[in-house]
Amino acid sequence: MYNIKTNLDNIDYLLSMPQKKKYDKNTKYAIAFLDKKDIYTTEFLIAKQFGYLPKFQGHSELKEYLRLIPFIFYFNLFDEEFQNLDNHRHIFSIFYNKVDRIFHIIDENNFLVSCYAITD
Repeated sequence: MYNIKTNLDNIDYLLSMPQKKKYDKNTKYAIAFLDKKDIYTTEFLIAKQFGYLPKFQGHSELKEYLRLIPFIFYFNLFDEEFQNLDNHRHIFSIFYNKVDRIFHIIDENNFLVSCYAITD
């Protein structure tokens, strides 16, 4: 049975993670649930997402948004879903006004590899 508390606990851990020189790429943290499957991330993907790695700009402005991810996926609140046939990634988007969107990219192994906003 799905337990959203586990997702929220994992997100709290990842958000409180200090910046460091090396991040774990292997340990999976379930942060959401969609279509009877867990959605995962790793320390490395979070560090990349929030710009903790020198060569990645990141999207630190979405840090608190991560706390909403379990609810967004569980209740499938997306406005659109696309599939990239080249790399088997799924892209889920939410309109947060008439022109601005937040994108969520899930790879073939159910990892949230990126989350970003596009504004006009």
